[in-house]
Amino acid sequence: MKRLTTIFLALVALLALFPACEQEDPAAVSVEPSSVVLDSGDSFVEVTVTSTGVWSAEVIYSGPQDGWISVSSLSGPGSRTVRVSASANDGAVDAPSRQALVVFSTTGIGGTVKATLNVIQEAAEN
Repeated sequence: MKRLTTIFLALVALLALFPACEQEDPAAVSVEPSSVVLDSGDSFVEVTVTSTGVWSAEVIYSGPQDGWISVSSLSGPGSRTVRVSASANDGAVDAPSRQALVVFSTTGIGGTVKATLNVIQEAAEN
């Protein structure tokens, strides 16, 4: 009986350790501001990316034009100021405004989390 009590107490002690071994998913990423409007000329904005891990950035264009945005860092650890630059929107007379998303993402135990920067560039000036 004493041996069973010892085994039982050992199992209880092991079970008490399991919650300490569980890991919470610390993955988080954010970008501030989350939306910007740039003028039609060569322009840029600086945003703050905050992440609990290494993040990456991807530009997704809306509409037929692409390649007009550049991001100073396409990946990095933790928090960082990132410059998002837009080339002049002067490809055609009365060129319409254009839009793109810069998606920042990081991956944790529970999967990938994302934060989005909405970039709008004003229409070309006459």
